[in-house]
Amino acid sequence: MGYILATRDNNLQPCINHAWGMKVNHTGTEITFYVKNSHSEKHLANLLDNGRVAFCVGQQPSHRTYQFKGQYVSHNACTEEDNKILDECFAGFKILLVAMFGEQALSLLDNYPFKPATAITFRVEEIFNQTPGPDAGQKLE
Repeated sequence: MGYILATRDNNLQPCINHAWGMKVNHTGTEITFYVKNSHSEKHLANLLDNGRVAFCVGQQPSHRTYQFKGQYVSHNACTEEDNKILDECFAGFKILLVAMFGEQALSLLDNYPFKPATAITFRVEEIFNQTPGPDAGQKLE
């Protein structure tokens, strides 16, 4: 899976970064995702200012992709449970990287700091199909 976070400031200037992993709350109305602390400062400023979130989840190699838009709820340092999700996500990323580019691609990840990270939660308001094809961009009911 691939995860992309987008926020914006009051001048509509976007801030976009990779996120690592996600979990959905028990009612399916909120998503928590993880952003490296070194990438979180601008996003948190934007979220505390206007609260708007766009979060994309894409599956490889199918390219099935969905965009979730919504309202910021909270953020906090990752818990032990969150760090397990991050570790699983990173392990899956390594498997995908090797499948696509071979074992030598792992050297790109030497000392790659995906932790510490911040857990950011938002309430989902809209979902869009972003899978390449004739239905891309359509809002899901």
